[in-house]
Amino acid sequence: MAERPVFVAKKSYPFYESVEVSFKYFAGFALVQRQRNIAGIHEAFHKLYPKLSVLEASSKAPSELGKSLSPFYLMCSYRDKEYPVENVFQAAKVFQAGGPYLQLLDLEAIKAKTTSLTKTSGPLLYYDYDGHKYPLEPKGWLYDWIYMHALHAQPELAKAALDYDAFTDIAFNPKTGSTCQAKALAIYKGLVQKNLLEEALASIPAFLKIVFHAKWPDVQTAAADAKDPEKTDGLAAAESEIQ
Repeated sequence: MAERPVFVAKKSYPFYESVEVSFKYFAGFALVQRQRNIAGIHEAFHKLYPKLSVLEASSKAPSELGKSLSPFYLMCSYRDKEYPVENVFQAAKVFQAGGPYLQLLDLEAIKAKTTSLTKTSGPLLYYDYDGHKYPLEPKGWLYDWIYMHALHAQPELAKAALDYDAFTDIAFNPKTGSTCQAKALAIYKGLVQKNLLEEALASIPAFLKIVFHAKWPDVQTAAADAKDPEKTDGLAAAESEIQ
């Protein structure tokens, strides 16, 4: 047996609920095994919430809608071009030994996520996104920001996703990861239900305030200092101001 989260949209903060379900796990990376696990997760969820609809949103999804919501396939506008959400997020990372690696924008999405560049460059220090430097905290915020903007730019796709109450990502394990498109989708729907989506997506400070109840510190200098290993405490201090 294994446990995985199902993200259910909510009308109140934090705009989603993570429901852990247990299911019989089929080992292996073959598509048929992944889809058997997806079916198991959804079956377990429906036993708890029979009236709620659930959608797998990943490259392994059995539906075309679910596949199109994968960050490998969902495109967003960045630097006057269109790139997959995954590539934009990975290209924003700055590590102690390098980055941002803008060449990741032009790779196949799975390669942008798994490249050794992001695995051998030391600790992740901050994000350099759209010409500005941002802190890592709250965890997952930049990924959610990029993903939700990409979805919002495709009204028909967003409308189709909003027909569902809950979302899953078979590849996401909360013990090892902090970014997940299923969670972003649940938050997106929760914001729509609360009539806060447009306000939240208007600016990064507004997004952080509404979605994370976080304050937005001035971290430009601190983030720049993070390139110097002796000055990483500056970024940490700036991040600690976010509550």
